[in-house]
Amino acid sequence: MQHTQETKLQKMNRFWNDSPSQMIRSKKTPGSKEFFDEIEWRRYFLETHIKPWAKFETYAGKKVLEVGCGMGTDTMQFARAGALITAVDYSNESLELLKKRITLEGHTNVTPYHANAEELSKTVPVQTYDLIYSFGVLHHTPNPERAYREITKYMDEHTVMKLMVYHAFSLKTLGVMLMHGPFNWRKKVEYYSEHKDGSPVTYVYTKKEITELLEKCGMKVTDIQVRYLWMRWYLKWIPKPILTWIDHTLGWNICLEARLK
Repeated sequence: MQHTQETKLQKMNRFWNDSPSQMIRSKKTPGSKEFFDEIEWRRYFLETHIKPWAKFETYAGKKVLEVGCGMGTDTMQFARAGALITAVDYSNESLELLKKRITLEGHTNVTPYHANAEELSKTVPVQTYDLIYSFGVLHHTPNPERAYREITKYMDEHTVMKLMVYHAFSLKTLGVMLMHGPFNWRKKVEYYSEHKDGSPVTYVYTKKEITELLEKCGMKVTDIQVRYLWMRWYLKWIPKPILTWIDHTLGWNICLEARLK
């Protein structure tokens, strides 16, 4: 019997279908209001940088394309603010949870799509958006350059892209290296990057690396910052000004804005 080797994309899809992002943050019944409420509270309690950076409330009446919406925690923030949001994910399990949440909250301004970011235009009708939003997603696609080139099809000179990818020079990386050794450290960070070990695809970037990649794809970075300390609760004894400096230097998230060149 002939066996076909599973592709990285298939492995990635299986990984996220088996363990949708943020599921670990609630023990409530998946798909229930209590489940979504608990996940939402924990997300913004732990990741306090998201709301000030995303500025969800400023997109009322504007068109937003979210690439990698997961079960829709950020999607709902845009929807409640009155944005017209197209929400895309490659995980069927995550999209089913998103659809349940749309029904629970009664939103009519969210259009979900099952699509591969590297072939976005094959599924999602090409039109111009005010905002392209992708938080912690595109570092998990096997060929991110293809995804960024696809995204430019949905941009014009007024479109802003807000993107979060993982930071190579972070305390998270240092922690993985201390626990598992520095040899082949990018592959080790890939493996231990998520709440469930064994991520098949996770790229980490320096600010220079992600800036150069986006420029190669026809975009220019207009703002870039580092945020979110992994294992922050172990560092509470550090004075706040120093902790803030560490957060902005060795945080796990690179949060950036970009536009077409």
